[in-house]
Amino acid sequence: MKFAIKCLLLISLGFPLYSQNQVLLLDGIDDYIDLPYPIIDTDKFTIEAWVKLNGPGGGIETQSAIFEQREDATGCNHSTVVFVAESWSYERYESLAIRTDIECYVSCRAESPPYGDWNHYACVVSEDVIYIYLNGLLRNTVEYEHEGSFSTNIDHVSLGKHTHDWSGFGFLNGAMDEVRIWG
Repeated sequence: MKFAIKCLLLISLGFPLYSQNQVLLLDGIDDYIDLPYPIIDTDKFTIEAWVKLNGPGGGIETQSAIFEQREDATGCNHSTVVFVAESWSYERYESLAIRTDIECYVSCRAESPPYGDWNHYACVVSEDVIYIYLNGLLRNTVEYEHEGSFSTNIDHVSLGKHTHDWSGFGFLNGAMDEVRIWG
């Protein structure tokens, strides 16, 4: 519950406290929100958000990132949680990619919906299964054996951006609302 409270409070930054009918508008070029880290510091967690994609995301890999918490280094044994509404624009998959400080990369993905509509994206990481949902419907699962931490040596935590090697690999092009993260 403390994770949801952290994110909900942070999203309201810049808006009057207790404001309603406000969304986060992101241009797909360089708009994003940095968060204090780590947000996820448990083995099991859920990330959900309402997202409206206006088109392909920006950045080097044209990803539309919802949330990232990651160590800047890539490869095995570097903590990473990256949830994207759309991976590369030529593939069009929503995806959750995770890696702990002692494991290699695991990904769960499903086809992205068309541009221009609001959709509810959610992912759940349980003890040994990753679930990915769209508009309340289970789209895919992946089994994995979890060991290690998702919060070791974190360099980046943000909404609307995916970074590694200190470069912007993806910026969400659209709007985001009601982001919730909890463990």
